[in-house]
Amino acid sequence: MVCILAVSTGCLSFLENERLVVLPHIEQYAAELPDGVYAPANYAALRDWVLTLIRAGREEGIVSLSSYTGNRSEDIHLLGGEFRNDPVGNFAVEYMSVRSTGRYQWKVTIHYRRSQNEVAGILPVSGPVMLEGLVRQSLRNAEVGLVVETLRYNERDFDVAAIVERILLEEPELCIPPLPPLVSLFPDTGNRRVIEIRFQYGGETQQIRQYRASTQYAVLSLLDSLDLAGREPRAQALLLAEALRDRVALPTASRAALPSQEEALLDTSYGTLVLQHPTAMGLALAYKQLCHAAGLDCRLVAGQLERGAHVWNLVAGDEFSAHVDLSIDLYGDEPPIFRLDREMEEAGYSWDVFRYPPTPEEWPPGEVEMFAAEYNIDNGG
Repeated sequence: MVCILAVSTGCLSFLENERLVVLPHIEQYAAELPDGVYAPANYAALRDWVLTLIRAGREEGIVSLSSYTGNRSEDIHLLGGEFRNDPVGNFAVEYMSVRSTGRYQWKVTIHYRRSQNEVAGILPVSGPVMLEGLVRQSLRNAEVGLVVETLRYNERDFDVAAIVERILLEEPELCIPPLPPLVSLFPDTGNRRVIEIRFQYGGETQQIRQYRASTQYAVLSLLDSLDLAGREPRAQALLLAEALRDRVALPTASRAALPSQEEALLDTSYGTLVLQHPTAMGLALAYKQLCHAAGLDCRLVAGQLERGAHVWNLVAGDEFSAHVDLSIDLYGDEPPIFRLDREMEEAGYSWDVFRYPPTPEEWPPGEVEMFAAEYNIDNGG
């Protein structure tokens, strides 16, 4: 960010030969004179006054250095660096000009590249947990983005792209494509930063709300078509998987025929349930959303299949836990295959086992047969 400090030097020439007097530092803040002129006693107070103007969105102020203990000429010039080093100043200010209005008196004018509402809308963040909460709420509201300020920035804890990705995988009902957000930092270095976040939705925010409503309607319609009441979780999970597979296996238009804004949403539950263009990501998110609506604990597992990036689901419960990959079983005649950890590894899957609850080492006696039996009996097979 290139910022300019313009200083009128015509009335400052008499200060050029002034001797610098070094005095003990006294912490003191600017005092406001009756006529609205601020009179800081030292550079710390002068700096704090300017930064206060910026954070309040003020465009100008008058300062008197008649009782100043530092080098007036040098310190006036230093103000430009102060607003560049301050996170809010770096984010909001284009440049600052200083004009002499009398002996030891200057008028400071601040030229902004951000509106007062943008400055006032900066949210303080104490750490990554609070940041994730704000990002999650913004995504739920389909907001364009948000701006936060932190005093403890580091790349690992404030990895906004990772936070957004995690939220989208946890909440498929958001119907937002897994696109990395646009993130800008002010200033470029240091622990004190303003973080500007802009989300990429693949469409207008109003459209996102419509996509969510359409997806929720599809979820409820599919649930209403099934008889889940009174069934064991494993039977419910199987029925939901089969119903989802039947829905998306219907013939659909080619991907090229989709509007560009909808093509960006293929890797969402909307892309699978409404557009009926299943992808591995879309299927996993749609199944997760269906399971949650039915009261089942279902997670999305991000791992690899034969060394290629892949996603699938893990349905977990007190008495039942298994993996299911609907993208592999999409067009089969048999019920979707539920696998234990050992069976997934044998089939070429790999994942971070410490991030997900383990399945049983072996199926309970007759469990596989119970799956097929319950499914076939209940569906006339």
